[in-house]
Amino acid sequence: MRLARFSVDGTTAVGYIDDDAQLVEVPLSWAALLETVTSSTRPVRLPESGARWPLATGRLLAPLEPGSRGVFCIGMNYLDHATEAGDALGQKASRPPVFIKLASAMIGPEDELTVAPAVSSEFDWEVELGVLIGKGCRDVPPADVADHIAGYTIVNDITARDLQRDHGQWLIGKSIEGSSPIGPWVTTSDEIPFPPALEIVLSVNGMEKQRGRTDQMIYSVAEFISMTSRTVALQPGDVFATGTPAGVGFSRTPPQFLRPGDKLHAEIEKLGVLSNVVR
Repeated sequence: MRLARFSVDGTTAVGYIDDDAQLVEVPLSWAALLETVTSSTRPVRLPESGARWPLATGRLLAPLEPGSRGVFCIGMNYLDHATEAGDALGQKASRPPVFIKLASAMIGPEDELTVAPAVSSEFDWEVELGVLIGKGCRDVPPADVADHIAGYTIVNDITARDLQRDHGQWLIGKSIEGSSPIGPWVTTSDEIPFPPALEIVLSVNGMEKQRGRTDQMIYSVAEFISMTSRTVALQPGDVFATGTPAGVGFSRTPPQFLRPGDKLHAEIEKLGVLSNVVR
C-alpha cells in the first residue's frame, strides 16, 4: 500500500493511492494513519471518507507533517561514503554520527528545492532510505524494531558542504529551509522484506552519481532505530534517514555542486522515484 499526504484544489488530506491511481482520502491524521497500518492485521482495512480523486489532479506532499520535530539522520553509514566523506571533510568518526535535520528543511516530490547562493555555494546531494515509525516505542531492542515501522520512503539529504565543514557540527549545513526533498509516498512495511535490501540510485541531469544497496549500511535500520530509542521516545510519524552510499559531489575531483536548473532523480527499488528541480 502507498500512503500519502496530498492536496487537491488547495485542500490538504491524507490517505493512500489505490491500484487505479486514485487518491483515496482517509479521515485520520497522518500519525494516526501510520499507527493504524502498523498495528492492524493484514490486509489492512482503512476507514474512508468517500472522497477520491485521480492521482494526476492532486499534488503529493512531503510525508512529514509540518511542525514535527524533524528527521533523525545518521552520517557516514555506508563504508564507501564514510571513506570519501571523511577524507573530504577531514573528519574521521569512530562510529557514524547521529543528528537531527529540521522539518522546515523538507519539501515534497516535484517541489523546487532552494539553493540560495547567499547561503552557500556548495549544495550537494545524498539519496537515502527513509524509515517511518508507525507505533511509538522507547528502548526497543533491534529484534523488535520491525514491529514499529509503518513503511519506507526516499530522502534526498541536501547538504551545504561549506557550512557543514566550517561549523564542525552538521545541523546548520543540513537544515536549510526548503532544501531537502522527501517522498513521493510511503510504501508500507508489509511490501518490503525486513531488513530492507534495496537498490538505491541518484542521478543529476540524467547522469548517474550514486548507486548502492541498503543492505550495505554500517548500522542497520534496526540498530539505528534501537540506538535512538534508548534516549528518545519515538512517536508515530517520526522519520529516520539512514545514510547515503558513495558518489556525493564534494568528494569528486573536481568537486561538483548543484546549480539552478539541475534536475535530480532519487530512486529506491520498490519505493518509486523522487524528482525535483533546483531553483
